[in-house]
Amino acid sequence: MASAAIAGPSRIPLRSYPLIPSRCPCKRQSRSLFTRRGTSFWTQSYPSSESPQIPYTPPPPDQLIGRNGNEEVDGQRRDRKQRYLDSLMDKAGELSLRCSVLDAEGNWTAEEGKYKKSELCREHDLDPRDLRKLDSLAPNLVPIILTRRTCIIVSMLHIKVLIKPDRVIVFDNSEIQESDTQRRFKYHLERNIKAGLGIQTSVDNGSKDCEEAVLCYEHRALESVLVASANALEEEMAFTRHLVQHLLSDLESDINRENLKRLLHYSRKIVGFQSRARYVKRAVDEVLESDEDLSAMYLTSRAQGRPRALHDHEQLELLLESFVKQVEEIVSEVDTTVANMNSTQEIAELMLDSGRNALLALDVKISIATLGIGTGALIAGLFGMNLTSSLESTPYAFVVVSGTASFIALLVMIYGTKTLRRVRRVALSDGRSRTDELSILMSSKRWDRSVEQFSKGYDPFLVDNRKKQLLWDRILWKNWGNSKSRDDKKASMLRYNQIQAAKQAQWQAAQQARTWNRGSSKNNQSANATSSLWRHE
Repeated sequence: MASAAIAGPSRIPLRSYPLIPSRCPCKRQSRSLFTRRGTSFWTQSYPSSESPQIPYTPPPPDQLIGRNGNEEVDGQRRDRKQRYLDSLMDKAGELSLRCSVLDAEGNWTAEEGKYKKSELCREHDLDPRDLRKLDSLAPNLVPIILTRRTCIIVSMLHIKVLIKPDRVIVFDNSEIQESDTQRRFKYHLERNIKAGLGIQTSVDNGSKDCEEAVLCYEHRALESVLVASANALEEEMAFTRHLVQHLLSDLESDINRENLKRLLHYSRKIVGFQSRARYVKRAVDEVLESDEDLSAMYLTSRAQGRPRALHDHEQLELLLESFVKQVEEIVSEVDTTVANMNSTQEIAELMLDSGRNALLALDVKISIATLGIGTGALIAGLFGMNLTSSLESTPYAFVVVSGTASFIALLVMIYGTKTLRRVRRVALSDGRSRTDELSILMSSKRWDRSVEQFSKGYDPFLVDNRKKQLLWDRILWKNWGNSKSRDDKKASMLRYNQIQAAKQAQWQAAQQARTWNRGSSKNNQSANATSSLWRHE
């Protein structure tokens, strides 16, 4: 019975079976005791000791290397690195870009070719992180100019290129049709490269200075990229300026919901354009600040075995600085446009607030009129009570009471209107006729004359001294009754008296000096006459 096969759940006591010293009986019996498998109770639950085991330690180096050990190890390392790189590329997704290659002669050799990330990394000795800006799936927000051992990676606005000493790879988006800006960039790039080849052939027999004056292949390609970027920024700036000017002119004539909505959308667009222009300038500034990157951009010299010194990059620095100046002008113009839009928006808000205040003032005026009418109705209501008085027999009582009630109501309305006008008086000026006079006072010639007078020590108050009395009669005499005007007149008269007193003191001092000079001259003459008489005697 001990050797018989028992199928199904087993109920045999545990103590009736022999123990195996090499294994724990509790674990073995608890594992197969209450199972419902159709197997024998004594079927082994663990592999036998004769089965092959996988070692936990790696094999010794002698078994891996063999006779050509170093070469095999290097090859295996390269294979592992390649497999790891391929796995990373598979996880990140393959690069789906349409690319065009411009060779050293300025001809397009491969139109609409396809490149994978792994192939680009192997062929051009790049890291996977260098291809982030060339990936069509990633948004191109911040322009970059990366310098690597054998190439230059540029991602700026709509242009994505990889520049080599003997070719240029231009990447396009595979899902979007090629734009006119990209076609013009390719045309300019081809013409620029061919023009550089013509100049290079003409100076092959020249001196070293002539060779240094000619831009190399990679710098001409970089110049084409910068020129295309600057042209794109200028075109977008001109279009944006045209739209903003029309919008501001429309807002001057009419402030409505549609114009304010256009102002909102244009503000968003121009702020985004401002950010792109600043990012482009920042990318080029970062390259200019690094002498290592500038010297490393001479790919042709490095390929020929003549790497540039750390500070030997005058031509490339001049090229980048000229581009930075153009971008600075664009950024300055964008800042001016943004400032105009902001000021217009603020003025529009002030005008809307003024209109709302006018509506509130109209409501208050209606309330004041209602208060006056209610005051008159109160008097009429007092006489409308069913109480006897001696006024019923008076023939003129109705006229007197009606006139008194109307007069009181009118007084209430006039008082309320004056109070409202005094509260609303927050403007800088009261009269409308001062606009022309103020424009005359603030003219360029009058302003320059006032600046000259102030530099000489006078206080012109932006008013010519020769016409001070005339301007006083025109402007300040109208507000003679106001306390502010009286205070201004007193202050002006005080300053005028001080100036006259200073002039009088200067004149008196000059008279005293002149009198003293005359007295000293007379004393000298008398002394000379006395000395001559003494010598004669």
